[in-house]
Amino acid sequence: MDDRKEPTPQSFFCEAGTGDSNGEVDGPGDRRGFRERKNKKEEIEEKEAGRAEVSRDGPLATKLFSPSPLAGEGGGEGENILSKEKFPVTNAIRFLREHQVEFIERPYRYEEKGGTEVAAKALGVDEHLTVKTLVMEDEKKFPIIVLMHGDKEVSTRELARALGVKSITPCSSETAFKHTGYMVGGISPFGTKKQLPVYIEETILSLPRTFINAGRRGLLCEMSPMDMVRVLNPITVRVAR
Repeated sequence: MDDRKEPTPQSFFCEAGTGDSNGEVDGPGDRRGFRERKNKKEEIEEKEAGRAEVSRDGPLATKLFSPSPLAGEGGGEGENILSKEKFPVTNAIRFLREHQVEFIERPYRYEEKGGTEVAAKALGVDEHLTVKTLVMEDEKKFPIIVLMHGDKEVSTRELARALGVKSITPCSSETAFKHTGYMVGGISPFGTKKQLPVYIEETILSLPRTFINAGRRGLLCEMSPMDMVRVLNPITVRVAR
């Protein structure tokens, strides 16, 4: 005969972990254990709720604050929020569109006195591909525009010799604005207030692509140097140093 006893209801409770080894299910220890399990359950639920909240807010925070490339060359991971920012149409952009120039707007985070070095780094391109627009004048205060590689400087002595004048000096920011309608840091050779003679460093023409100011701080346009020649009709010089 099988002497094994049928399990009592209390033993089921013990096996389920809700009572002690003697079948007691309502003692002080069990009430304490129940409270601990309840607290643990609530803690887990709070953590899960917190993770759900982060999951809802996470993508937005990442989109707004994560650094990301701005030009598509050399950049990195992520989506550039500045590329979707709506910039007011500048005179330079309007000029390029009117002349049917193919270009790509390349926004970046502008830094005061950062120049083309900061722009090139932000866009992930060689600074040699950037073109700075310099407003200069001769000894008679006659203004000109000089286009130069971002990583090069203009030899004003060589430029003066090439132009057949006594001297060439950079214009003040106020004078540059008066002639172009653009603030320093956002000067473009396109759509200037006054039509000025344009001189371009010869080696710029051999670049595959160029990045040049689009008429406001923190905005360049990527384009072919041949299009610059077509719409600006510049005079080539060799005055880089």
